[in-house]
Amino acid sequence: MRKITINLDDKDFDALSKVSQKKGIQPESFVSQIVHKSLVSHTIDYEDMAKGYESMADINLELSGGKKEK
Repeated sequence: MRKITINLDDKDFDALSKVSQKKGIQPESFVSQIVHKSLVSHTIDYEDMAKGYESMADINLELSGGKKEK
């Protein structure tokens, strides 16, 4: 695991401390969870996802006997 230093204003630091204490985890662990969840939404390949949905739609149409419009 790597380390990174961040600067928080007092209000954010206090909020982080309160929430992490409520959750029963160290603030560092909570920040790591927040970063991980945030990065997931920024690294999704939406173009690839759209192609996957199109492929599934084609398969569903084929299975239902429907015809694909071009």
